[in-house]
Amino acid sequence: MKKLFVLTMTVLVAMSLSVFTSCDKDDDDFNHPIVGTWVDKDYPDYVVIFKGDMTGSSTFVEGDLVMVVHFNYSVKDNQLTMKFTKLIENGGAVSIPAELQDDYVQTFEINNGELTFSDMDGIYVKK
Repeated sequence: MKKLFVLTMTVLVAMSLSVFTSCDKDDDDFNHPIVGTWVDKDYPDYVVIFKGDMTGSSTFVEGDLVMVVHFNYSVKDNQLTMKFTKLIENGGAVSIPAELQDDYVQTFEINNGELTFSDMDGIYVKK
């Protein structure tokens, strides 16, 4: 009986350790200088966020218009590829236009804490 108790307790401890032990979240995150929150120097209401889990969002506010675009992304060297996953205008989800449903690829550069894109005007600084 004691042997069964010890075996049961060993299994329970092993199970509890497997449930409560996990990889460090940072181990799974993409570690690249682009990860973070970037704000347009000239238009502070335009914010782009690149998360370490390879997702991101872009928020644009102009007058009464608030637009948020969610995306997945990948980076290879200085090439950024984004796939738009959700578009929200003034709090309501809208369909992603056909021209934005394909991968969006552009070149970027980060110098002295400033992010620039080849296909977009503006200089972004990390917030």
